Amino acid sequence: MNKKDKNIVLSDRDRDSLLDALETPPEPNEKLKEAAKRHKEMVIEMKKYFLTWLDGKSKTIEAPSKEAAIVMAKKGPAYTVDIIE
Repeated sequence: MNKKDKNIVLSDRDRDSLLDALETPPEPNEKLKEAAKRHKEMVIEMKKYFLTWLDGKSKTIEAPSKEAAIVMAKKGPAYTVDIIE
């Protein structure tokens, strides 16, 4: 048996409780709401940018900012940088 494989035997009551919790989860409490808010603040929102250079070449990059998209493109300053909604 693989270390990751593990069977858990549930009683009928425990199985029903688990399925009920999955089908109708309880409302989040204040601690969970606060944790979700902190997580959202820590995660960088990525956006898609469409970069175009003077030579006519273009590229779409997913990055947290225009500046980061330009750096990630590794081609030097872009002529235009547009966010893709």
